[in-house]
Amino acid sequence: MESTPVEPITPTPSPPPPQPVSLAYTALSEVQLSQINNTEDVQSKIDLMASYIGVTSYKSNSRIAIMVDFYYYNIMFCQENSFTDEQTSTFFAIMKLVFEFSVEESNNHDDAFSKFKALVLQHNFSVNDVKKIIQYVSRTFFRNLKAYQYVFKTPQELLGEVREVVVETGMSCLPLGEATEVSDLVIS
Repeated sequence: MESTPVEPITPTPSPPPPQPVSLAYTALSEVQLSQINNTEDVQSKIDLMASYIGVTSYKSNSRIAIMVDFYYYNIMFCQENSFTDEQTSTFFAIMKLVFEFSVEESNNHDDAFSKFKALVLQHNFSVNDVKKIIQYVSRTFFRNLKAYQYVFKTPQELLGEVREVVVETGMSCLPLGEATEVSDLVIS
């Protein structure tokens, strides 16, 4: 009986590590970012950005207003540093993810910075841009991280109070057609 040669078992090569997913245009689309950039009035820019990220109550909710301001100033940083729309959108998405992670999941400054660093490094920013980003985020977000966490994680006590308010109204004036000229008045 003839023996059949046994083929050696070759291990299956492991799949390559997943490529990082770009965050460009995930939080703000190219069209949305263009509309924000082409709007002159600051309040209109903020209104547009808020509507694009699904925020409606920022004018009446202080917490949401803080978040909207944070996002708006991230866009302004990108404009001041002449970032492209793709870089601006990417940076906006990175900071949105880091903000949400920091106020919802982690209390740890180091964890938040590690997440930020990993997200920045997986995207195509120049070395000079990375330096600007790190300097800006360190001076703004990470310097105030504990304040953001306090505002968003601490339950706020709502006090409701009902008071009766008396408002006095002035006398009603006669219509001008019924008025008398001062020279026609007789003083006795």
